[in-house]
Amino acid sequence: MIESDVFKVDRSTFARLLFERYAQSWIFGGGFLFIVSLMLGFLLDYRIFLLAIILICLVAPAMMMILYYNYGMKGENYVNVIDHRIEIGTDAVTVYLKVRGEEDDEEEKDKEDKGDKKEDKEEWRRYEYPFSWFGRYTVGKDYVVFPFLAPRIGFLYLPADAFKETDFAAAVKRIASEIETENN
Repeated sequence: MIESDVFKVDRSTFARLLFERYAQSWIFGGGFLFIVSLMLGFLLDYRIFLLAIILICLVAPAMMMILYYNYGMKGENYVNVIDHRIEIGTDAVTVYLKVRGEEDDEEEKDKEDKGDKKEDKEEWRRYEYPFSWFGRYTVGKDYVVFPFLAPRIGFLYLPADAFKETDFAAAVKRIASEIETENN
């Protein structure tokens, strides 16, 4: 069994991965429309130029909201931005989410009366992903991303610094070989 340290994906990396995976056609299509409307606005009529401004100011934020709610909030995706650790076994990838639960109401009231500070209990919630759920992985500079196959929408982000030096290569190799044997 290969285990990682506790980690989470930072916001900018998560947003970049969402855009790379799910919004490339939106960006290219919207960018093309913006450039064409901008050029036509300068050449023909200022109202077409206003259309380009509307694309940037109204349509682009709405598309980012749709991207976030349809893809970023999916269970398979939001796991990446919460403190978690990963165990790679022989039959599945298990993700343990760090969940902070508050104490019972009576205990909380007693501590408030005594002037004690409220403490959070740490729990680990377990999610298991079979290897058959993963598709072909992509490699970044210091990470690997395993996308989920349809009908699931999401990806599992594995940074190199969350594993020991030799464990990262072994983890990627094990998941990749299991995916290959599952898909054949």
